[in-house]
Amino acid sequence: NKAVSRSVADQAGMLATVLNALFLKSILNSKGVNAEILSGLAIPQVAETYSYRTLQNLLKQKNVVIFAGGTGSPYFTTDTGATLRALESNCDALFKATQVDGVYDSDPKKNPKAKHFSKISYDEVIEKELRVMDLTAISMAKENNLPIVVFKQTDKKSLSNVLEGKGKFTIIKWGNMTDFNQIKADTSARMEKTLDTLRNDFGGLRAGRAHASLLDNIMV
Repeated sequence: NKAVSRSVADQAGMLATVLNALFLKSILNSKGVNAEILSGLAIPQVAETYSYRTLQNLLKQKNVVIFAGGTGSPYFTTDTGATLRALESNCDALFKATQVDGVYDSDPKKNPKAKHFSKISYDEVIEKELRVMDLTAISMAKENNLPIVVFKQTDKKSLSNVLEGKGKFTIIKWGNMTDFNQIKADTSARMEKTLDTLRNDFGGLRAGRAHASLLDNIMV
């Protein structure tokens, strides 16, 4: 709608997350769980305004912290806000509940033969343009090595099931170390081959104190 700017639309969306947070906090409190809301938007009559210091104090007091109001600024998605808050909270992983049970190579609702990934790297998500999360959130998680678990929210046991490793879901993280070690070994072999070639080429040269043996000190 051209009558509503992107900034206003984003602010309305952030306010909606505050409403959801109020209901969630109320339900948790009614069950005896200490929960507090930290809002990216300043709404002091409704919730505490987010600050890193307040967050750390609440976590030390063993409170459940509900983040709302996104980052407090337009043009940042809830994915980016969630990733940012997960990093600031020193979370081990970020769990994203969606309408599909993980990451696919295409839309499984449109393509019944879509391939499901149980594990996939950040780079693959970016390269294949798999729109499970916005690229800013994926890049931020990648830079800080924050695993992302994508699962389908179907009932009240959906989250507990995935935490126990049950059901179908996708983990987005760095490629496994076997792949990294293979890349490292291949690169080292290519560099060693290049140095051998340089030694052979320089072996017949006479240029003052320069000698092929100088290459022996180069570490691969």
